[in-house]
Amino acid sequence: MQSARTDTRYYTLDFWRGIACLLVVAFHSSFYLIENPKIAKPEGIGRLAYMAMDHAWVGVPMFFVISGYCITAACIGAARRGFKPGDYFLRRFRRIYPPYWIAIVMFLLLCGVLAITRLDWLLFDEIHPFKRPFSLSWVQWCGNLTLTEVWRPNVVGNEDVRFFLGVAWTLCYEEQFYLVCGLLMWLSPRHLFRNCLWVTVAIGLPILYQTATTGVGNHQSGFFFDGRWLEFACGIGVYYQIHHAGKNPALWKKHLLSGSLLIAFVFTLITWSIQKYGILEELFVSSFFAMLLIALFRFDRIWFSGKIWRGIWICGTMCYSFYLVHAMSVKVLSNLLFRAGIEGLWMTAFVTLPVCIVFAAALSWPFHCLVERRCLNTKPVDFDIIFSRNQDHAKSAYALPSPQSE
Repeated sequence: MQSARTDTRYYTLDFWRGIACLLVVAFHSSFYLIENPKIAKPEGIGRLAYMAMDHAWVGVPMFFVISGYCITAACIGAARRGFKPGDYFLRRFRRIYPPYWIAIVMFLLLCGVLAITRLDWLLFDEIHPFKRPFSLSWVQWCGNLTLTEVWRPNVVGNEDVRFFLGVAWTLCYEEQFYLVCGLLMWLSPRHLFRNCLWVTVAIGLPILYQTATTGVGNHQSGFFFDGRWLEFACGIGVYYQIHHAGKNPALWKKHLLSGSLLIAFVFTLITWSIQKYGILEELFVSSFFAMLLIALFRFDRIWFSGKIWRGIWICGTMCYSFYLVHAMSVKVLSNLLFRAGIEGLWMTAFVTLPVCIVFAAALSWPFHCLVERRCLNTKPVDFDIIFSRNQDHAKSAYALPSPQSE
């Protein structure tokens, strides 16, 4: 479990969080283009721009890979201090649930205001509408508030999965990943990587067999073993490859993980292109992104010192606030812009997307300062120090666990 490096910080992960977050916001801002049946798909170079917006969901598997890396780092740190399950799970709860609940209350108030002013059509029109609060049963609300809704129908209640805050489905998988890692640490703190490997093999082999033999689409169960654990496992692999694989004297052991990621990438690319097999789209992205993180780690300190990335870095640092706040805000704004005549491919790309991103960032910053920062398990990032000219001072001050790492 001991790392070959004393500093296991991946400094530019906040940059990649920012990229992933901006991709998700761009995806949700473009619904009036990509989900509007009245707008035909463009041809030529416009087709590429359309596909880019239609596939901006890739930010989600990128988040899963980053979470895999960061929670692995948090588990390793907890093991060095003497792993305490209660402290581990309390930190996860504090980090995720209070901001999420406050965001739900905010949007319930927004729904009430829009209903009173008869502007609720901004959220509940025909293009990717939100769910009305009273359309959710008490069981569905319990699933929403506990972040169990994605798998709740498999255990209790006959109601279908329904989210009030749509992005919460990803948090359901995050919570499952935190739970599994916590249990593995509790059972055997000194063998986290070995135990995660066995879980990955147990989940990956059935998916591999089903894909290779039948090509039947993946029936999402909502549990981590439906395949999404593999996306988090890519992040675990990145941490192991960067900080632990170098200690192995055998050359094949040093490159075993990188080779496995490459095989996973090629397999998912070939199979997905032929069969369009459910989860393989996300596995394709996560395996490629994991290899990219491993390859770019050698340039980590160089990128860290570049002030040009400051805006994206700030978005990455407040990415949880961005993630919670943006959905309804960009829905309302993109709806208003669409009804004002801002439609079509290029108007969406050059007007709607940047306006929605700036608007969502402007709302996310006060939420981050007033809500999220109070729930952090580590000291908030000081950007004046991060982007200081004295980079040695900046790196020393920033060599703390990221607020999002736990």
